[in-house]
Amino acid sequence: MASLSPVVQNFINKALESNFALWSALLTVNGIMLTAFSILPVVSIAMNKLFSLPLVACCSVSIVLLVHNFTVTKEHYLKIGQMLCASESDLTNEQREQDIKTEKRKFHNVRLAEKAVLLLFLVEIMLLGVMLSLASP
Repeated sequence: MASLSPVVQNFINKALESNFALWSALLTVNGIMLTAFSILPVVSIAMNKLFSLPLVACCSVSIVLLVHNFTVTKEHYLKIGQMLCASESDLTNEQREQDIKTEKRKFHNVRLAEKAVLLLFLVEIMLLGVMLSLASP
């Protein structure tokens, strides 16, 4: 296994922390919006369900994608730990290459999901703006 310098390790740790902070913030905001805008049409006759339902749907999809990202990342680190604990003879070169390909694909999918969540967040903001402008007297 390659040894990383303390500076490189520090930047890797900071990148992971910022990634998790972004996902946590998006998860929190989507949870709040989902709660508020799924209840609001029930308590307010003025609330337009035409915009509320897509907003709730976007929030729900975002939450699912974010939880998926956390789960995949957790599994990724568990896999790394298992590989570090296993002896070198346990894996063939073909298995090692297949594991690397699988992890690269999962990483790519996590990045796509993150971009989708950010795009959905922009849609949510636009829907929220439309809803608020229609609700104003």
